[in-house]
Amino acid sequence: MLAVFIATEKAAGQEELSFARAIDVIGTQWMSVELEENYHHYFHSEDCPPHFQISSIPKNSDRWTFSITSDNNSQKTWINRLLKEDCMRFIHLKALSDYYFPKFEDALRKADLPRQYMYLPVALSALNREYESTTGRLGIWQLSYLEARRFGLTIHEYIDERNDPDKELAAAIQKLTFLHKQYKKPELVIVSWIKGVPYTNQIIAQTKKGDPFLWDKESTEFLSYFSVCVSVLNAFALPDFSEALGEIISQQTLIDSPVSASFRAYSALLGIEEKELSGRNPWLIADYIPKKYAGALNLPNNAVTNYRLLRDSIGRWDANQDSIQREKKKIEAAQETKSITYKVKRGDVLGNIAERFNVGLAELKKWNNLKRDLIYVGQELLIYTSGNNSHSSSSDTSAKPEKTIKYTVRAGDTLWSIARKFPGVSPDDIMDINEIDDNIVPGQALVIPQRK
Repeated sequence: MLAVFIATEKAAGQEELSFARAIDVIGTQWMSVELEENYHHYFHSEDCPPHFQISSIPKNSDRWTFSITSDNNSQKTWINRLLKEDCMRFIHLKALSDYYFPKFEDALRKADLPRQYMYLPVALSALNREYESTTGRLGIWQLSYLEARRFGLTIHEYIDERNDPDKELAAAIQKLTFLHKQYKKPELVIVSWIKGVPYTNQIIAQTKKGDPFLWDKESTEFLSYFSVCVSVLNAFALPDFSEALGEIISQQTLIDSPVSASFRAYSALLGIEEKELSGRNPWLIADYIPKKYAGALNLPNNAVTNYRLLRDSIGRWDANQDSIQREKKKIEAAQETKSITYKVKRGDVLGNIAERFNVGLAELKKWNNLKRDLIYVGQELLIYTSGNNSHSSSSDTSAKPEKTIKYTVRAGDTLWSIARKFPGVSPDDIMDINEIDDNIVPGQALVIPQRK
């Protein structure tokens, strides 16, 4: 059963349709940024909007007529949104359509589906593969979590294949095939895509034979917006971005089954910004490549040779950095630590002295070879302390959080992956509180600190 998609949100004192937000963020995804930065002449215009070359829509062009009540003002609003408010958005849309439409058209042809369905993601997401709706739908085709899983996509803490355009397209074709077989009419298929099967069936049941469907406002507006997207992409002539897109594609390489590591490791050893890696590979949602990852990693060509040379080093980098940080902390702590001699005064008790110097009572007794808590006036005690915590509470308690929870190590777990599940907790925290190194085994019980 397909879930409801359309949602509204308050914006500037008005309700705005969720799908209409997509065009506003179209230029933020990696491919759009690459296009504008490296092929700026395609986008440059002294007067924005530019004077588009308006041509009549050919009779054999893509057009579907829907039985909707949509006045001219609504159509003008959508055209203004696409063209006049910020023409750069429409140029990005045209560029991305040059990239994605050949893939869409080929997949639709193989599935024996009308080619006009390739305009659906234009209206849904403005072809922004990183776009997430207010209802949690994701990707170019705006699939929900349940739909994505139903049609075979992988989604877990590290990967969301709704952000992988090729795999998402395969799932979208399955969904389109299901809906087109059930409804036949494009109008019904499109509304059921965004509103769900139950809603569409309800409207069909309520509509008398021969009458137009009584769609609600959201459905009517989306059909109107869909029609406008089809029309403007056919009516306005813009540069052909195929050459620029081909150059971008030729400058990248897909690495099969890349080594498991964080984007931080790849960035440090290959000289690629983590933001670029994330943009090239948006389906890797944790900025980390998990173990036994069977997918691909998009890298720029100039990083491929170094990747092959440094593959083993990349795989060890995260663990090495954790070890380096632990050693660094030990060295810093040793450098800050100093010893003092304290002479016991009348009224002193061992516990108060330990608290005053922020050291543990057990440590204080160990340093001074004390078997009991008994001390006497004038006795000299050796105390090791650091200057930055001489007036805080006992180190026995300050090193441990107020609350902890238990966690059992699972197959494939690392201290780094476990720490990511608990906000504010680092691998060092887990090692310190459990008094272990970074070697863990499945079934091992760990105590995890709870951070606020």
